[in-house]
Amino acid sequence: MLRQYYFKYLPPMVLVVVLLAFSGISIFYLLFFLTAYSWPLAIYAPNIEEWVAKNRHNFSFIAVIVRSNKILLEKLKPTNDLQSKIAESLLPLLFCLLLSLFSDFWGMFFALLGLLTFHSIQIVEKVYRSRFGR
Repeated sequence: MLRQYYFKYLPPMVLVVVLLAFSGISIFYLLFFLTAYSWPLAIYAPNIEEWVAKNRHNFSFIAVIVRSNKILLEKLKPTNDLQSKIAESLLPLLFCLLLSLFSDFWGMFFALLGLLTFHSIQIVEKVYRSRFGR
C-alpha cells in the first residue's frame, strides 16, 4: 500500500524538480517547491497517524506536521473536499511564508507550485478512478 502511494506521487515530483533544475533556477526555490510538495505527501501517507501516535519521536518534523494538520482541521471543520484541501494547504503556505521572509517573493510562488502540483495529481487520480472504475 505504501509502495503504491509513493510510486504514484514521487515520479511527478522528480519530473518537476528535474525540469525546474534544468531551467536554471536557484536550488533555494527548489527547496520551497519540495517543502510544499512533501507536506501534503506526508499528511496523506497511509497509516501516518498511527505511526505518529505509536512512535517515540514526538518532536520529529513529520509528527509536528501531522499533529498540526489534525488540530487545524479540528478547528476549521471543513464541510467539503475543496475546503479541506484549502485548509490543509494553509500550514505549508504559512511555513513557506515564514521562510520567505528571508528571501524574496519567488519562494512563495514555488511553494504554491508545489502544492498545486500535488493536489492536481490527486484530482487527476480521482477523475481517472471515477471514469475507469479502478
